[in-house]
Amino acid sequence: MSKTGRIAKIVVITIVYILMGLFIFRCCFAANHSTLSDLYPSEGLIAACADGEIPAMQTHDVVTEVSQDGNIACYAFVYIPEIREVQVTVRYNDSIYERKSLSTDAEFTFRLTDSDTKAEIVGTVADTKTIWMYTYHRLVFRDVTISDTNDLLLQMYAGDTSVAVDVIHYKDQNVVWKPYHLSGGEQKSLLES
Repeated sequence: MSKTGRIAKIVVITIVYILMGLFIFRCCFAANHSTLSDLYPSEGLIAACADGEIPAMQTHDVVTEVSQDGNIACYAFVYIPEIREVQVTVRYNDSIYERKSLSTDAEFTFRLTDSDTKAEIVGTVADTKTIWMYTYHRLVFRDVTISDTNDLLLQMYAGDTSVAVDVIHYKDQNVVWKPYHLSGGEQKSLLES
């Protein structure tokens, strides 16, 4: 093999390895569920912890990590029955503005719909973080009741236009509720607030 052939082979192999590395990095980054996954010390939660007792909390995995339309991913779902509060993190790619023909300064709102009562609960964006092309929101929904008969549908809006939809709780998913265990930092922020 000539010197030029060996150089071309090394260049091609190097490019392939770089592309593979970028692909693996992108997959790992997209699977990250640690950003804004901590419990947010909301007003209701702080009030419930005022006597030094932390209410029981439950969690389960969100059934589909990415919504059916592929526009949002939801994770870090926590339900606090005593104060009827749900917290969840939503992540979306900034390309959503172009795909949905939205202005880049469009503000998103989030609503949770109960399949039994048809009640729409407007969520509060408690915290926001942007990492590269992803934006993360920690959402808090108050006055939510989860039973064996209802689904919870999370809807993302830009003004009155529905941008994305995901079911964060299915009644038929054979939910395996687990107790939510606070980290040391979460416990400290609740009890010191």
